[in-house]
Amino acid sequence: MAMFFEEISTDIESYCQKLETLFKKNEPVNERVALCAGMLRKIAAAPKEFDKSARLNIKWIGDELRLIILDKKVDDVALHDLCQYLSRIARESNLRSPYKAKSPELELFEFFDYGKEFNNLSDKENSDFIWASMPKYIATDYLEYISEKESSFSSAKADWEAELLGYKKTIDSYVSVLKEQRGKFNFVHLSKAFHEMHSEKKGELRYAFFSMVLLGVVVIIPLAYQFLVGGLVATDDGSGFSYVETGKILSLLGLEVALLYFFRIALKNYYSVKAQLLQLELRLSLCGFIESYADFAKSRKTKDVDSLSKFESIIFSGITPDESNVPSTFDGVDQLLKIAKEIRAK
Repeated sequence: MAMFFEEISTDIESYCQKLETLFKKNEPVNERVALCAGMLRKIAAAPKEFDKSARLNIKWIGDELRLIILDKKVDDVALHDLCQYLSRIARESNLRSPYKAKSPELELFEFFDYGKEFNNLSDKENSDFIWASMPKYIATDYLEYISEKESSFSSAKADWEAELLGYKKTIDSYVSVLKEQRGKFNFVHLSKAFHEMHSEKKGELRYAFFSMVLLGVVVIIPLAYQFLVGGLVATDDGSGFSYVETGKILSLLGLEVALLYFFRIALKNYYSVKAQLLQLELRLSLCGFIESYADFAKSRKTKDVDSLSKFESIIFSGITPDESNVPSTFDGVDQLLKIAKEIRAK
């Protein structure tokens, strides 16, 4: 019934042409024919709209209306029934529309006006039906439609909630995986940082080693020069070596002490860099199983919070050089003063 008028729109046009041949002067049937022809032509002009707006009456009287139109019935009984059927169609369509009734609906409503005196009981019952009962049926139809929509909405809502719950579970699993990957990524960054620091310290260690070797060679050069070139001479009585000049001796000793001091600093710096490399290598080794450590720490810390604090202090402590034996700035001066006192005493 959803395409009732659309399916018979061509037949309606043909039937209207036949109705228009029935117009005769001064006959009561002519008024019904005019009303029916006008309403049918409006229906034929917009069949889809009337299929939607008059669905209740199509359901109730659609078969009878189709039979009259397809068989092209034009007898008085058929025209009498057709006029009533079309008045119902017009009334329902008008009630579902926000606009006031216009021609030809307006003429049909005036013909079946409420409270009007009718020549037969059938027309009076039709008038009572379209004015008194039709609004109730349409309201009921709307309520049923709303109830169906509400039920459909509730069902769709339940389906959406179930679907959203499934999405939420999937998203939660993704969030869990992302958090895990983020932790792994952080561990990778930590390990990468240690690798970069290790590479820098290896370069620094090579530089410290070459500096230490160079200072060691520089410390030996003045002594070798003095012995080999002539800074020291032998006496004729075979008593051993003696220095030529006291000032020259003091200068040599002072230079050697200063060079030894700087050599000592270079040596300590070399050992300090080696100590830092050992710390970095330890951390790189620990990073190999830091992920397992994190999971283990979670389970252990529920019982004993400080059970892995030393392990954490190794990983997250700063890289510090061992400065316990690095000479202070005045160590070289003390050595010079000590040598000077010994020479003066002699």
